Amino acid sequence: MSGHNQEAINAARQKGEARLKRIWDQVRWDEETNQITFTTNEPEEGLLDAYFAERKEREVPVDDSLETESEIYTVVSGDNLTKIAGNYSGVSVEDIAGANPSEVGPRPNYNIRVGAQLTIPNQTPTITEVFYEEVNKGTLGGNVYIVVKGFALKGKEATIEIFEKSPYLLMESETPLTVIQYDSLEAEDPNTEVNKTELKAIFNDNGEAVVKIRIRPKVEDPDTVYQNWKEKFQPPKVEVNDFALSSTNNTEPYTEPGLDEFQLDPERSSSDLSLPQNGGYTLSMGNGQEDVYVPILDFLWLKVSSAGNNEQYEKSFLNTGNYFILQNEIAPWMEIAWGELGVYEGDRTTGGFNRVAEFFLNGAGQALDPINQAWCSSFTNWVFIETNRVKRTNFSTIPLDGHTHNPALAINWFNPSRYKGGVRISPDKKPPYGSVLIMQIRNGHSGHAAFVIDYVKSGDRLTFKLLGGNQTHRVQVETYVFIKSGSDYFKGNFKLLGYVLPKEYIYDERNEIFYQYRSEAPSEEAGPIQ
Repeated sequence: MSGHNQEAINAARQKGEARLKRIWDQVRWDEETNQITFTTNEPEEGLLDAYFAERKEREVPVDDSLETESEIYTVVSGDNLTKIAGNYSGVSVEDIAGANPSEVGPRPNYNIRVGAQLTIPNQTPTITEVFYEEVNKGTLGGNVYIVVKGFALKGKEATIEIFEKSPYLLMESETPLTVIQYDSLEAEDPNTEVNKTELKAIFNDNGEAVVKIRIRPKVEDPDTVYQNWKEKFQPPKVEVNDFALSSTNNTEPYTEPGLDEFQLDPERSSSDLSLPQNGGYTLSMGNGQEDVYVPILDFLWLKVSSAGNNEQYEKSFLNTGNYFILQNEIAPWMEIAWGELGVYEGDRTTGGFNRVAEFFLNGAGQALDPINQAWCSSFTNWVFIETNRVKRTNFSTIPLDGHTHNPALAINWFNPSRYKGGVRISPDKKPPYGSVLIMQIRNGHSGHAAFVIDYVKSGDRLTFKLLGGNQTHRVQVETYVFIKSGSDYFKGNFKLLGYVLPKEYIYDERNEIFYQYRSEAPSEEAGPIQ
């Protein structure tokens, strides 16, 4: 994403936060009724705000007066930092490691020795608090929460409808968007058999009504409607010159800043650019500039109604320029991969060892030893298999046949006879987010497979952040650096073969949406490849 785009997003967020502050400056918390009420003469009930959000957790102190003094712990056989930290409320592994730099080894293993005297920092009892943070964009097929804030509506029901900004992309008219809803906020899977256009939620003690949805219609066999939706986010095949743009005097070439404004400002009329509102075309910039790809986007807003004690309330939100941006589903399997972050093959206490055994069994069809066998490729195959199960997708996987296809061998991802459902991308190309990077040792069959989450090219140097299994014995993010030698790229004795995606995943290399990397993700320096 360009700096111009990020500045626009930050400005929009600041504008929204300022608007919310102005509203909150007019309200007060009524301790007696445990609800929000206005300090002005406005009616003391109504709808305050509504937005799309993601669920987050934070640790908050129960009572600062309960903070304990630091103490000394003596390490015994069988201890590890995770186990020790679990014995102390409000103390993390990182807290203990930071307080004992001379006794605790570096991340990610945090090695300790028997007999070491560890200082346990001050403990403040905490509880886990759930909160919902507003988001301004999401993906087709992805999960998102909708939060409605009200005052003096505790126990009342909110009805939420999602609408598209005209021109309509998915529903083709001003009718509520069809989605599927989770039966509760704690449910692991949504109700995939029922379409919802009206979402119901009850206002809680905090004045919030919250629903969790997946942005897609109900699951069918065949899944025709959803496939049709996905196709609407794919650009039509057009000649570049058919959509060459110029300014109003038709002499100066159209410039990139104007394009950014179009992408981020849904209020700008499509007639201003002689383009459909939702974009998705290649634009010839003229004067030797590179062609620019405008992604197809959909803009959503919310309508909320609720019956209060005084009257029926109805209000629209996000429809004055700060729309929720819906885009194509990006690497949906990565949600599954991220969910396994931290699994450690040597953890026999909390299930890491057994989880890796499951990767072998369900990802490679083999009962292999998590400690003594490399499991990166089995984990990769397991992620795609699990994605198909959870999300009802149909991504190609390596068949669970140890003799013919062997999903446990990383280099088989780059072998068309072993992974017939793969699209292979050469090392000199830019890898899409979530593609599988494959490397192979010189003159051997050993290798490694992991998901690309960040990529930087600098001269003859390629730097990756990879999320993968068996990276220093864990599912974690590590940084890998490859240096060009001749026409190939190497990390030590390992050659970069390239990248692989399942053939069912449609992406367009002109569309930057598919290259939205996670550069902020913390990573370790890559350890030995096993």
